[in-house]
Amino acid sequence: SRYSFSGLESMPGSTETFYVISGDGTKLGAWWAEPKSSMQVRGCVLQFHGNAENRTSHAHNLRWMVEDGFALFAFDYRGYGDSEDHPNIKKIFYIIYSFIIK
Repeated sequence: SRYSFSGLESMPGSTETFYVISGDGTKLGAWWAEPKSSMQVRGCVLQFHGNAENRTSHAHNLRWMVEDGFALFAFDYRGYGDSEDHPNIKKIFYIIYSFIIK
């Protein structure tokens, strides 16, 4: 079974939970967090959570970025958190290509 932990509710500013649809139609769970509206956005952080965890396990470590004016996009790999499918290293590289290089 997969484990999820809370965390998005502790983020300051505006937050949203949604799904990103990959090139093959797989749903990937994601978060978007923006600093408070009174702050100018300094940049955007794209978070890759690492192996054997999900995006919620790092929420407490990412809060400072949003507090300091950075927007945050965090998602779960295939087979992690609330994303569909099974873990696959080759497909993770495809996601990186889709989000960063394209």
